[in-house]
Amino acid sequence: MTARAQEVILIVAKAFGVTYGGIIADSRNTHETMARHVAMYVARKALGISLPDLGREMNRDHTTVLSGVRKIEGLREADPQLKALTESLVTAVEYREAARHSGEIDVLALAQSVASNPRRNAAAASVQEVAALALTFIDLWEVVSAAETLIADLGACSIDGDPDQVARIEALSAAIGDEIHHIAGDDPEDQANGDMQWKQ
Repeated sequence: MTARAQEVILIVAKAFGVTYGGIIADSRNTHETMARHVAMYVARKALGISLPDLGREMNRDHTTVLSGVRKIEGLREADPQLKALTESLVTAVEYREAARHSGEIDVLALAQSVASNPRRNAAAASVQEVAALALTFIDLWEVVSAAETLIADLGACSIDGDPDQVARIEALSAAIGDEIHHIAGDDPEDQANGDMQWKQ
């Protein structure tokens, strides 16, 4: 599966609160089916992926993809909420695509520059640089979220009571949880340090 199509499916899955697998599976669940059709529509409109290519990406025949796209086109006219959602998703995918092609931006160097002098360097950053930072942050957040899910799945697995394995999984789980809280800005230790800085 191409990265571009995968990205559309992930974006739509997140918007609908379903899994990636739920969208590409043969599920007849109404919510997953709607998400699947929206993903087909968004991929066609935002990326121009051909019907046969999109069909291969989503484990469907090209006529099924065409039917899904047409269904969303029809529903958009009657449902302002769906229209707004699909427009938002198409715009998000188009913006990500444009940012990806806007030239090579050294995101790490840019982040370090902004962090070193936020007032001056953040205002000097171009729209493309800000977009690149935002996309990198989103990508990192998705990696961390996937790692958290993996750790939860590992914790549910039987590890035959091996204390070393249990300790490693617990340590990894705690580290991932700490990073998620830190990225989200709700790390109690950071908040305590921030309170101390304001008081000094």
